[in-house]
Amino acid sequence: MPSDSNVGGVGIYVRRCLGQNPIGMYKIANTNKHRLEDVWLEITKHNKKYIVGGIYRHPNQSITDFKAMMEISLCKLTRQSHPSIIAGDMNIDLLQCDCQTAIHDYLNTVTSNNFVPSLVLPTRVTSKASTLIDHIYYYEGKSHNRLKSRSGNLVSDISDHLPNYLLLFADKTTVNHDRPVVRLFSKKARDNFSHKLNLCDWSDIYAVKDVNRASEIFF
Repeated sequence: MPSDSNVGGVGIYVRRCLGQNPIGMYKIANTNKHRLEDVWLEITKHNKKYIVGGIYRHPNQSITDFKAMMEISLCKLTRQSHPSIIAGDMNIDLLQCDCQTAIHDYLNTVTSNNFVPSLVLPTRVTSKASTLIDHIYYYEGKSHNRLKSRSGNLVSDISDHLPNYLLLFADKTTVNHDRPVVRLFSKKARDNFSHKLNLCDWSDIYAVKDVNRASEIFF
């Protein structure tokens, strides 16, 4: 919570079965001039670590100054190997990146540090405007076991901001059910076929005089 205001604050809920450890090395420098709150956790699942950060940036502050402070933490995160997620209310409308230089430069800073913005649709919608001010950034880390991601907004009026989500999951190989039927002619397959033929009782077929009837019994 902010120490000098009733507005703001950030929190992260973590499931009890997950290992968690608060860390301070990625905290963003906070001054009275540039007000924000941030929380950073190291979360462990199946012996794999993730760095998760939550940020609330108060509105009507210099985006250029915030970019410079944010870049320090981003550089530290990309130097380590664990996947990292940053989420929060940044109060920076990414939909304006093509018409506002400060927002364009901020987004370039995020992506140049290998963080990918996961949300692309407006997260706050009113009768007068639609803005993308809630952000989720994902850095996949340096692990060879790459994860796929899915993200978006939930349509809910629980607040004036839409809830956002990011899902990470393993890329499991799908089974191709259209695989053509083939016959294996290996020695093992031929021997197995001959063995099964020898187990068959053909006397009922040989006892039938009519060839058509014998064929029906054979099949």
